[in-house]
Amino acid sequence: IREVQADRPSYGLTRGLTPEVSENLWMLDSLSKKDLENFLDDTHPKDLLGRLEHTIWAVQSWTLSSLTSKTASTHRESLDRILDQICWKLGKICSEERWSQQIKKNRLQPREILLALNDSPLCGYPKGSGFLIKRAVANELQIELRTCPHQSLYSEIKPVADRLCQLHTHWLKGFAYGLNPQIVIEHVSQSPRCTQRWLIP
Repeated sequence: IREVQADRPSYGLTRGLTPEVSENLWMLDSLSKKDLENFLDDTHPKDLLGRLEHTIWAVQSWTLSSLTSKTASTHRESLDRILDQICWKLGKICSEERWSQQIKKNRLQPREILLALNDSPLCGYPKGSGFLIKRAVANELQIELRTCPHQSLYSEIKPVADRLCQLHTHWLKGFAYGLNPQIVIEHVSQSPRCTQRWLIP
């Protein structure tokens, strides 16, 4: 929301969202301000994380749908480029902030970058790993994405799953670039799971 300069707080985005999602939008504002004490109630942690996850997915899909529908078809390509750049930049910022000391020491290899993704927005926690490793050698990694938008069970995601998956991939590319600018990530959308090949030429 901040990156696309939407000037209203997330709780003002209720139009077009299901009541279940709308009533949980306050959680996103609390997280952005680190007001975590607001979450401390008698709710089971798994339920709370589930509600938060659903809200985040729904807001992502709503924001993408909203931006796309309000953009003239002649400007759609420019919007796509801007969103790609924003996601890449945010991924890079995330890795640089979390791993600043490691970046100063040396460039990480693909397997190390995958480990650095633990507890990141795309890792799949708390349900398990978001990545299924198919091949891992020194300079190459092949993975299946277990938590990409195509795998989401939330109905809000389905209309924008393809584009959202691309944007998540740009975030991953930015994250990896922040840890090793030489890495190349190839993405293939396919069934049953999207795959990626991370390579250092």
